[in-house]
Amino acid sequence: MSMISKTSRKNRVKLAATFGLLVFIGHECV
Repeated sequence: MSMISKTSRKNRVKLAATFGLLVFIGHECV
């Protein structure tokens, strides 16, 4: 159970980082 939570949290952080990067690039382009 803890392993699933760990992976979920890791994926969430990865997703947030990717989203933040996309937003940052989007703002830079504009």
